[in-house]
Amino acid sequence: MAEHQHYVPFLKGRKGEFNALAGLEDAARGGMTPLIEVAPVPWDFASERPAKTLEAHLQPFAANVATSWGTARPVFIDLTWIAEDTLASGVHPVTSVLEELGRNDVQAIPVTGMGRSDLSIAAIRDVIAKDDRGVCLRLERDDLRSIGALEAELEMACRDLNTAPGNVDLILDFKDFDSGQAPAIEMAAGLALSALPTPDAWRSLTLAGGAFPVNLTGVRGEARVPRADWEVWRALAIDRAGELPRRPAFADYAITHPEPEEVDFRMMRMSANVRYATPTEWLILKKRNVRDHGFEQFHDISAELVALGEFRGADFSAGDRAIQDCAERSSGPGNATTWRMIGTNHHLVTVIDQIANLA
Repeated sequence: MAEHQHYVPFLKGRKGEFNALAGLEDAARGGMTPLIEVAPVPWDFASERPAKTLEAHLQPFAANVATSWGTARPVFIDLTWIAEDTLASGVHPVTSVLEELGRNDVQAIPVTGMGRSDLSIAAIRDVIAKDDRGVCLRLERDDLRSIGALEAELEMACRDLNTAPGNVDLILDFKDFDSGQAPAIEMAAGLALSALPTPDAWRSLTLAGGAFPVNLTGVRGEARVPRADWEVWRALAIDRAGELPRRPAFADYAITHPEPEEVDFRMMRMSANVRYATPTEWLILKKRNVRDHGFEQFHDISAELVALGEFRGADFSAGDRAIQDCAERSSGPGNATTWRMIGTNHHLVTVIDQIANLA
């Protein structure tokens, strides 16, 4: 498989995303390498303190990865949202999480980036030396503003990690942008890819971005959001492939915004909604808040979606099968976690299908 036919979905490491991975068929798994972020420690707004200790927050993560993704294929693991404080035992969170993943036989590849702390870099350097699986280096938009300094910065990063480019999976992550910003992002990404020093030296190369909105506050009834991240990648890796020294793989944030949103549920009333990827857009169907009107609204949302031409049919993915069952009321309406699983699973299979069918 050519590199540009590979998919790197960025997932938030919450229950809905883990369930979405668990529902993938083996054929879809073979076309992707997920990047799973350890979610931030939840905040208790009532008591104005973390809802749990860092130890308790990290405890189920490795088992969740092993159960949902398995041990047959590699997976990128990023602790970017976890505070740099060490655990009560004195162990760095990176060390703790990667060691526990190893005990679960997960083929975990640690993720790092420019500007991470010396403690984090040291912990990842130790993991690289011990596991011999290499490392993923995630460059963000600010890291790519000075193309002239990029070669020196990458050399320094490899020195700090005591590794070589051939052991590094390089990701250029342009984070959040919308369709109006897409032309500028395409230009910036094209310049970065063209100016990348020794492009063939890296173990893999991936272009990432996230165009899903931060929340659905402004959505009423039905909305369609352009999948601008996919369009930028396709414009570069497919339409302008001849201009690039190396065609990158595709990465996105599935059906979430790149930045995790901390929500005070005492103040917010979640509405029943589905986020459904089409080849060019996210189709969003939204009803009223579930606190006052119940989760039963998902039956109606499912029936509306099944009636639309964009619905791919129950055999397309586990998410689509769940939508069909909900529409026919042969299953319950589920809850917010259920619908995050459904939308994410459908999205992952949609992207794999698109990549497989590119001319």
